[in-house]
Amino acid sequence: MHLEIMLHLMAPDTDYPFPWAQNILRRLMTEVGPESICWGSDFPACERSCSYTMAMDWVRKSCGGWMGQREQALFFGGNVARVFGL
Repeated sequence: MHLEIMLHLMAPDTDYPFPWAQNILRRLMTEVGPESICWGSDFPACERSCSYTMAMDWVRKSCGGWMGQREQALFFGGNVARVFGL
């Protein structure tokens, strides 16, 4: 099972950098595991709540204190590359 994460679209009426989303992502990383979670921006729909760069930065910058480089590499493409044999 793989889970695509587009948390920034779940509550567009909340303020960036979506602290509630950081908590959900951290819990998913712990309970599901970093090998099963994939980044999904739903571009261009993500533009409703923030720019594409901001959508990625809420993970890179806001979650960087607890999400290591390995987890970010898996999240931002490594897992999808593995699934599709790339």
